[in-house]
Amino acid sequence: IEHAQLPNSLITQNLQYLYHHSLAGSESSAQRVRQLVSDVQPNRTDLQTLIDMDVATSDICYAIFQGYLSVNLNQKMTLSTHIWR
Repeated sequence: IEHAQLPNSLITQNLQYLYHHSLAGSESSAQRVRQLVSDVQPNRTDLQTLIDMDVATSDICYAIFQGYLSVNLNQKMTLSTHIWR
């Protein structure tokens, strides 16, 4: 399948963004990010809060792309995107 044949949906765009921005992330960092989100009640935060906590965007994206954390891929990713465990 070629790139031009892929559906240009919001989910695909979000996955492409996460993939490309997760390349510098790591499993150990993803586990740390997951723990940070778990420590927040009710196990939910947003992208801006994690960035404000000096968490690297690559680590956040890695954690989401690899399934350590969840987001709603049907919504455009922004700084206010909700992230949960």
